Amino acid sequence: MTPHLYLQFVSGLRSSINRLRLRYDVTPRLQVQTETGDQQAADLFYTFER
Repeated sequence: MTPHLYLQFVSGLRSSINRLRLRYDVTPRLQVQTETGDQQAADLFYTFER
C-alpha cells in the first residue's frame, strides 16, 4: 500500500479568509494534517477498530 497526499483549498463565503489544508496518509491508520491561513495548525489522526 502506498501513502496518499491530499490538498484542499477552503474559502469562506462570508469572509475573505482562505485556508490551505494538507493531509498525508502515513499508514491506513495514521494521518498527519496541517492547515495554514489566518492561523496555522497541525493534527495527528489515528484510527482504530474494535
